[in-house]
Amino acid sequence: LVLALIFCKIDCGMHHLGSNTTKLTFKLFIKHLLKTPLETFDDHWIPQYYHCQPNLILYNAVLKVESLAKDLKKHFGKLVNMKLEKKLNSDSLLTTYFNDIEPGDINKLYNIYRDDFNFFHYDI
Repeated sequence: LVLALIFCKIDCGMHHLGSNTTKLTFKLFIKHLLKTPLETFDDHWIPQYYHCQPNLILYNAVLKVESLAKDLKKHFGKLVNMKLEKKLNSDSLLTTYFNDIEPGDINKLYNIYRDDFNFFHYDI
């Protein structure tokens, strides 16, 4: 989901991939991720598990962007009075972006981000 949201910001631009300048699509972006060694991932694409290092840091809470207002209220109560408009329907966004991705590539992508799915309690 995070990949789809971040990609949403850069979609429709012309980008240089390899030796050809081409319109970057989500499908091309996923293909690029799948052939790129994890060690060379940009900080935006690297699994968040590596940034959070839950094996080294004991977290009291994990807050998610898609439920930030609810999570903040749950963990900080009246200290936080935050209203967020729900502008994106994450289910339709996922369908839009992943509809064109081959099932085998979705499985490979899941394997890259498996620790994120587990740590952040997401389903495939």
